[in-house]
Amino acid sequence: TNQEYAIKVISKKLLNSKGEVTINRLKNELKIQKSLNHPNIVKSKVSFSDDFNYYIVLENCPGKSVREFLRSNNEHGYLSEPQTRKILRDVIKGLAYLHSNNIIHHDIKLENFLIGSNGVVKIADFGLSTILNKDDQKQFNICGTINYISPEILKRKNHSFEVDIWAMGVAAFT
Repeated sequence: TNQEYAIKVISKKLLNSKGEVTINRLKNELKIQKSLNHPNIVKSKVSFSDDFNYYIVLENCPGKSVREFLRSNNEHGYLSEPQTRKILRDVIKGLAYLHSNNIIHHDIKLENFLIGSNGVVKIADFGLSTILNKDDQKQFNICGTINYISPEILKRKNHSFEVDIWAMGVAAFT
């Protein structure tokens, strides 16, 4: 088709060595990724496996991550206000879509904001994501990237969408 895609490859050997919880996380990631359809979410095309690996075929985002963009394309180490607004607008639209579908991302960070071929920023990596059963359901999960973890998680409290909002604030500040 002359289309370019990205492929996330997960080793079965490594996955199996980490136990059933990790295998269930992969199944959850596949389920969530397949259910999503929004311009600010990286699209999953198909998933499959062979004897050695699981594969998730994803929309290619050739612009790399926002973290890489920040490091390589900016001599000052920060983005301009208009650049920051555009990135935040795109990510917040994607995050609002996730939350309206009762999904907590749990790993909102600059490395998981990918720049698509059209310049639109998209949320990626649903390996730690959770689907809530009800709008007001809270849960407890210790996961995420340490610099972005919310006070609720650090205090081992039940939490919901606010953990993504906290991480979004950290990303905006960064």
